[in-house]
Amino acid sequence: MAVEAGGLAIVKAMLEGLGNNVQDLASQLEGRKSLVHAALKAKNRDILDAILNKEPSLVNERDEGGLTCLSVGASVGYLKGVCNLLDRSTSSVFECNDDGCFPIHMAVEKGHVDVVKEILKRCPDSIELLNKKGQNILHIAAKSGKSRSLLLKYIKRHDRKNNHLIEEQDEDGNTPLHLATINWRARNVRDLTRFSSNAAKILKIENKDGLRALDIAELNLQSNYIFRERMTLMVLLSAYKPRGYEKIPTSGMTLRSRSEVLDANKYKDSVNALLLVATLVATVTFAAGITVPGGFNSSGPDVGMAILASNFNFIFFMLADVVAMQSSLVAIIALVWAQMGDPELVHRAFQLALPSISLALSSMSFAFLYGVLATTNGTSHAYFLGSVTPIIHSVFTIVFSYLLANYVGPYIPCFRSFRSMDAYLRVLVRFVNEDDAETYHTSGSGKISV
Repeated sequence: MAVEAGGLAIVKAMLEGLGNNVQDLASQLEGRKSLVHAALKAKNRDILDAILNKEPSLVNERDEGGLTCLSVGASVGYLKGVCNLLDRSTSSVFECNDDGCFPIHMAVEKGHVDVVKEILKRCPDSIELLNKKGQNILHIAAKSGKSRSLLLKYIKRHDRKNNHLIEEQDEDGNTPLHLATINWRARNVRDLTRFSSNAAKILKIENKDGLRALDIAELNLQSNYIFRERMTLMVLLSAYKPRGYEKIPTSGMTLRSRSEVLDANKYKDSVNALLLVATLVATVTFAAGITVPGGFNSSGPDVGMAILASNFNFIFFMLADVVAMQSSLVAIIALVWAQMGDPELVHRAFQLALPSISLALSSMSFAFLYGVLATTNGTSHAYFLGSVTPIIHSVFTIVFSYLLANYVGPYIPCFRSFRSMDAYLRVLVRFVNEDDAETYHTSGSGKISV
């Protein structure tokens, strides 16, 4: 209690009063509560020094869970305490806990980059240590939550000379990329594939079940739309070259799991929502097409013709409006087919409807831009409007593109060369929430339970 409360004077007085019986007392504490462990958890270096200076052998104490003192310090991320222990002896770096994990594994799992750097600086060989599942520190970093990208990149840089940790397989045959995929760590998957010199090789490695990372993602994808799962699959698809897979899997809202049982009824709400959007776009663009900007001539040889017919902005407005109108009609027809009840037809309909709606929305945005420019050209504020309006439109067009990419991207033929669109993924993965490390639990076969 004194150690946990940070009472240095009281701790010293108690240690002095014990004389030479400190080690005996520590071994008799109920529940094997180590004094050194308590000092590390309290992150109090003075008390830690007082205890270890009085009885250095206490550095070898383990708690009721079998954790060594260095593992506790690494787990809580107490760098000064870890340095204190390593200054006394580095042998504990190579002592595993009762669960088969080493201190460096604990530091990696919790994402304590400074502690990992310190351990590797003192004991470079510790990078080769494997836990009881045959996993190295890159395995642990790849599967851990909260997107340990910084840690992942550091380990890969540290291993650049050998570059074998990323290819190493655990007892289930899983590489770090497999584990990152199983746990839906989209950012880690991107780092492993994007910055690896031998990405093509690790993408082809199969585990004991004969599954590549992409196969695991396709098999375990949930039928309902989970953003982190879809982004993980998109990152993998972008990493594989066209000949690396036969076809892109399709689903109700982007992609679907290979193991999904087809059921048209569960997509009815999605179909109806998209049908409503497509109908609204068709209605608006139809109205804009027959009530054109600027109005019509009421007299003369061009009576009934659009007043701005010779204006280039008006021509672009009409072209964009026609494209938006026709695209939305294509989407409507495709979604009507989806209402027929054939499960496979639903997915084919989405494959056509989503890109069509995306094109319709984009074209409607351009039609509005050119309509505004056509009707303001020649006014006293024409220069200001002609400069600012396109800038505003460009900014929001980029936003639209990012928002639509994860829904529509996999349906576009050029998605097979998505590697050139890496900027999209770099931004989109930032929206992936990976803080729920306890949400997904994995088994040796690569199956996921929630």
